[in-house]
Amino acid sequence: MILVCQDRFSDTGLTEDFYDIGWNHLDVARPHHSNARSPGKKPALLANMLKLSALLSKGMPFVRVDFYCISGRVYFGELTFYPASGFEAFVPTEYDLLLGSWITLPENKNHDKYFLGRLDAY
Repeated sequence: MILVCQDRFSDTGLTEDFYDIGWNHLDVARPHHSNARSPGKKPALLANMLKLSALLSKGMPFVRVDFYCISGRVYFGELTFYPASGFEAFVPTEYDLLLGSWITLPENKNHDKYFLGRLDAY
């Protein structure tokens, strides 16, 4: 799924539009950010951005990979693991369940490796 954010600092405010990887506009929005008045044009470097996002997100169950396409060049923005802290809903609400169904979280049987130190070691 592709999220396009526009007009963040405009008088009308941020708009958010969602697309599939074939650049088909999806009928989904977030409650606090409307869709743009008209769907955006497919970025000329979309294929490059998709390849880069696959490389940067490899092995991760979920991450949003942000890019900017400026003057014919792709710029990396950031990796976001919990967009809107994981609390932003979707309209229609069925998208919450649909998007959640796309994620398979790995079973973690070795919890200790994720801690800097164990409490019982002190």
